[in-house]
Amino acid sequence: MNTQHFRYAVEVPRGTVATEKGAQFLAYAKEALAQVDKMERLSRPDDGRGPVLSAALPHADYLLQGLLALTADTKIESGARLSVEETDAMQAMRGVQDGRYRLAVIRYPAARETYFADYLKNNGLMSEVIWEFEPLILAGQDSPIAAIDRLSEDKLEGYIEIQSDDGRAPYLTGGEEENDRDSRVIFVNAQSERLELLSIVPDAYLWASPTPSKRLTRFGLVQRRCPGTARRWKDVLIFRHGKLLGELERRFVNRLYAAKNEVTFRASDR
Repeated sequence: MNTQHFRYAVEVPRGTVATEKGAQFLAYAKEALAQVDKMERLSRPDDGRGPVLSAALPHADYLLQGLLALTADTKIESGARLSVEETDAMQAMRGVQDGRYRLAVIRYPAARETYFADYLKNNGLMSEVIWEFEPLILAGQDSPIAAIDRLSEDKLEGYIEIQSDDGRAPYLTGGEEENDRDSRVIFVNAQSERLELLSIVPDAYLWASPTPSKRLTRFGLVQRRCPGTARRWKDVLIFRHGKLLGELERRFVNRLYAAKNEVTFRASDR
């Protein structure tokens, strides 16, 4: 048997983070476990207790706020079941395809629109743009980045960018993806771990959608615009072609739009 070995994690001051190969391995393992869980759920009879919402989301605070608003909606009938997972775009698209999720929100760079649009069309998935936005820079409040005058992308050279698998495009090979990346990159998928890294690694930063001030304070972070950046991201709702959204799903989507509108207003007010 041919056995392959690779380093799956590296040490940082307060623990370990996954290497790029380690993150890929964990993603594959998570997908395999999800498939096993799906088969187990299919073997159980529907108890008919109420409507079910199963969805996948990227990490974004406004999406979380939309979900929390839904759970507080007194018009949701008794017995409704909500199952929402945080995952990357590729996992979310596959999950909607195979029925693991009834709908999902995926996030990707607008520059890779063609790859995602082709994948969705070829796999019978419908899409609707929720938000196209300019990402902001997050860094520790004591980071040198926080003190840079007139922040621009060229002034970030030499600093460490923290990335996740959000935006990993269909049809691109690992080598093609690698060509798009700066040499100083740490891959971490869990958002709480990424924010923790920002608070303890002064030379680190990440690109993110607008983040509420309470969360910034909790992790000791600052949020800054980067004027002149050409980066644009899209958050896109996807669901299977021909599928009609149920009442609970429509309420969920409406809550996401309302949360997006609120954070957009706050961001424009800064």
